[in-house]
Amino acid sequence: MALEEFQLPYTGQEISAALSASIINTPRLWAGIINTAAATSAKTVTIVAPLKNRDLLLLTYANGNTANNVTININGTGAFQVRTPSATLPTGEAGTGKHNIGVGQQALYLIENYGMILLSSS
Repeated sequence: MALEEFQLPYTGQEISAALSASIINTPRLWAGIINTAAATSAKTVTIVAPLKNRDLLLLTYANGNTANNVTININGTGAFQVRTPSATLPTGEAGTGKHNIGVGQQALYLIENYGMILLSSS
């Protein structure tokens, strides 16, 4: 019995384009350590790759956080305002939520066009 040739409904080029789009739009998870003092609101962190919208960022706070109106400057590209999911930001303005994080604890953020949303903290 000979193998019969069959044709897929999509060409290799169409499949490649679809996979590329899927990879480009897939959120990624990155991790970093913030060494900024707990009471300092302007935090900094270095991540090994550039972040994109909808990426997740798991940050360990080496010194904790006790500051209000926290911003996080990632890779020296400018500060992201941290907000909570419940903050109402119809015009893209930052919320003023405070999140206390203990020494060595972690927080998970979602990167958005206008800031970082705190999803969870330990």
